[in-house]
Amino acid sequence: EDRLLALRDKWDADRAAEKAEAERLERARITAIHERIATIRAYADAALQAKTSKAVADLIERLMAEPTDGFEEFEEEGATARGLTLARMAEIRDTKAAEEVERARVAAEQETERQRLAAERAELERQQAEARAAQAQADAKAKAEREAAEAQLAADRAAFAAEQDRQRRHQPQRWSPAHRHR
Repeated sequence: EDRLLALRDKWDADRAAEKAEAERLERARITAIHERIATIRAYADAALQAKTSKAVADLIERLMAEPTDGFEEFEEEGATARGLTLARMAEIRDTKAAEEVERARVAAEQETERQRLAAERAELERQQAEARAAQAQADAKAKAEREAAEAQLAADRAAFAAEQDRQRRHQPQRWSPAHRHR
């Protein structure tokens, strides 16, 4: 009887071990499927972190290359996760593409504005240079005219002084009382 009980206990233990192993394998299989589904969902997070729409498009291609079978009783959950993730990633890609277009538009506007301001600055500098040149020319002309007028005035004074001197020399000397006391 002890031998039969030992055999039965061993058989029960073997069955329990087989059952435990089967349950462990089943849990591992289910865990692996859930991890695959989680990996599919993680693509959307990776898409959010991507810098460009091209990077998101590359992620979409990678997800599309993932096998769609092997979800077994979780086939519907896997297909739903894949579909929702692809839709979300497409939305993210489109948003990033729109942002890239907007950034490019703003950058082009800024460049156009920068060029416009540079052209205005160059035109202003040209006008200022012309104004300085015109002012320098006007100053030089005014100086030359002033110097010519001063020279003419000096010449006129010299001529007047010479004329007065000549007239004094040609006039007969008049007698003055100041001469008498000498």
